[in-house]
Amino acid sequence: MKTTTTGTMASRLAKAGGEWAVEKGEGYHDGTQAWNDAGFHWVRFTRDGVSIALNITKATTKWDRDSAFEGLLVEGHTCFDGRCFTRHGIDSYSCRLTSNPKEQRYDHAYADLAALLAGEYERCLAARKRSARAVPVPGLPFHVQPEWFATAAGTLRSGRTVALTPAGFGTGYMLSIVWRRGSRDADPELRRRLGFERVYIESFDHD
Repeated sequence: MKTTTTGTMASRLAKAGGEWAVEKGEGYHDGTQAWNDAGFHWVRFTRDGVSIALNITKATTKWDRDSAFEGLLVEGHTCFDGRCFTRHGIDSYSCRLTSNPKEQRYDHAYADLAALLAGEYERCLAARKRSARAVPVPGLPFHVQPEWFATAAGTLRSGRTVALTPAGFGTGYMLSIVWRRGSRDADPELRRRLGFERVYIESFDHD
């Protein structure tokens, strides 16, 4: 059986980009910039502020081969509006092409390029809509959907805690109506929005 090379796969994907603007090259691309990395070819698709960079390399481990696309690893970074779905330090990619999408252990696996481009584009449009509705959490570096306050209040009322966590590594915050050592008072406006006289916040390392 003829083996598909990384360069051949990059050229083939580049030709199938349709209405997307397409670039390709040797090395690795993180969705915003490329650098030399032996063994990789990349193809980048851009449209309406959305960038999807697919990196192609050989599948060398059994894990890789089980989720390969025609014998190669084809994994991508989906970026838009200065943001990226890849959670650096946790996940190595935003999306992937695979010959066995139903066998994937992660979401956003596609069986062909057309499905990947359409799916990731819609994913970006949905995220833009969520961002347009998002409001800040008073006193904390997070934005949430407006209905979050009512949901969080119900959780606190039941005696449970509410966690706010970053997408990747960083600082998370736990909200509670019970004081614990190391906790501090929440911002007065946050307490008002949640409907409690006292709300306490603890920070923690999220990884």
